[in-house]
Amino acid sequence: MTLIKKWDICAGAAILRALGGRLTTLSGSEVDYSGRSGPRNEGGVLATMHDHQAYVDVLGKEEVDVRRYNKEKKKKKKTAR
Repeated sequence: MTLIKKWDICAGAAILRALGGRLTTLSGSEVDYSGRSGPRNEGGVLATMHDHQAYVDVLGKEEVDVRRYNKEKKKKKKTAR
């Protein structure tokens, strides 16, 4: 699994927002483009035009699994060196 970089989604997020849609992490958090949290978006991406919270309620549970997977992947890389 590859983590998407924030610069790859920021233009799409702006266009979606201008059209009345919304782009967040899977848990419904706004993506922080300020740079304080690094370049990678580790929370997944959820983009919708309608009923955003309904999707967050279902997909937000997946974010935990993504983070667990990423931690395990990092451990494997370290042990492989």
